[in-house]
Amino acid sequence: MRLTPLRSRPVGFGGGEPGRPRLAVVASAGGAAALIVGALIAQGRQRAGYDASAESVSVLAAADTAHRWTMTVAFALAGLGLVVTSVALPGMIRRARAVLALAGSATLAAAALPLPSASVPGWAHLAAASVALVALAVWPWIAARDDAHPTLRPGVVRLVSPVLFALVATLPVTARLGAGYGTHERIALVALVIWPVVVAVDAW
Repeated sequence: MRLTPLRSRPVGFGGGEPGRPRLAVVASAGGAAALIVGALIAQGRQRAGYDASAESVSVLAAADTAHRWTMTVAFALAGLGLVVTSVALPGMIRRARAVLALAGSATLAAAALPLPSASVPGWAHLAAASVALVALAVWPWIAARDDAHPTLRPGVVRLVSPVLFALVATLPVTARLGAGYGTHERIALVALVIWPVVVAVDAW
């Protein structure tokens, strides 16, 4: 009887493309930590009247904000982390990689296009940030496959992706109400940047 040699499972889970799981964990976790910690440091260095529960994190990187580079660097590191994660995460189909890379690229653009003032809307920054938020909300839905890692299988994604999208879609409502926008935005940002970390750890 002839024995067939055992083949190791490829890094690309199921039908997805191979990747670098350890790099995906480092990049996703590093980017998420940079954004969260950077925002905390930046808001801690603001004037006494700054209200984190009401104001966007984008205000922390506005052209006339004190110590604006703290938040700008945080945005840039978060964007870079997402781009690297989109390449390194194993088991992802190309469309999902493209959307996650778009989220990272748009975050980098938001860092490069700050608000002109804390009190003046910057449409270029708003457009870049909006693209990043929407892309982060929908990429799990696009990545969902029956043979994917458990955190990207349809049963899980059907629970996670609508929550992420709802957090993003209701931001304009909170902004119009004028109360609690900063808290809402921060909750949304944490959820959006943590989920790639969860998927990367699952894929490792």
